[in-house]
Amino acid sequence: MTAKSKCHAIVLFVTLFCFIIPDCLANDGWKQMEKILNRIKHPVFPDKDFNITNYGAVSNGKTDCTQAFKKTIEAASNAGGGRVVVPTGEFLTGAIHLKSNINLHLSEGSVIKFSDDPNMYLPAVFTRWEGLECMNYSPLIYAYKQKNIAITGKGTLDGNGETFTFKQTVKMLLEAAGPMLLIFIAIGGILLGWFTPTEASAVAVLYSFILAVPIYREVKLKELPQMLLQTGVTTSVVFLLIGTSMAMSWIMALENLPQNISEALIGKIVKSCKNQGL
Repeated sequence: MTAKSKCHAIVLFVTLFCFIIPDCLANDGWKQMEKILNRIKHPVFPDKDFNITNYGAVSNGKTDCTQAFKKTIEAASNAGGGRVVVPTGEFLTGAIHLKSNINLHLSEGSVIKFSDDPNMYLPAVFTRWEGLECMNYSPLIYAYKQKNIAITGKGTLDGNGETFTFKQTVKMLLEAAGPMLLIFIAIGGILLGWFTPTEASAVAVLYSFILAVPIYREVKLKELPQMLLQTGVTTSVVFLLIGTSMAMSWIMALENLPQNISEALIGKIVKSCKNQGL
């Protein structure tokens, strides 16, 4: 088999593996849809209500109700399950950990407002981050190795994330415009022959330092020496690598030295051996 035939065979294999085979498997999966749907059963809960206000929750949107949610869920769980009722009002809380046979019910007009304090989602729990299993901050509502759980009602789950105004959106786009322009200039400059890839990377590093100047303005004076020391080592290594790479490129261009240094060294060793009659 020629090299060209091998190349065609590899391309065909990759195409089959990445596109055709998964597509066939996906089509076969749809045949199992009815079986999967038939396995799904609506959860059924005991006809018992546990109001979070009876366990210390305050509906002012400021008082931490994390322990009140925890106590209510534990009481419902110990009684065999039921509805944990969130009445009308706004309740501030950290992570809510559900247990088996618990129906977290949000009454109409109720709001569960989750805290923006990261410490409210500790200790770490077993979860997934971008498909990877790990120990991480707890999700807003979490359950592990539990069953027969539901979240019902017409209330609101407020993640309390930052709201972006039109002004903030424009500011974010303008901040991103600089790096994007630099990328276009670097790629265009390389294609047009204005500078080498090594020189383009050097410009990118210098530009990143310019962007970092406003950040240093917010640093307190006593923190500055430590930050400079931490970043100085990395910066020196980066500049050393870039400088060495640029110097090598320029020397090779001026002196017409071999591009492959290993070949040059081996050549010198062989020549030296021949001169010595070895």
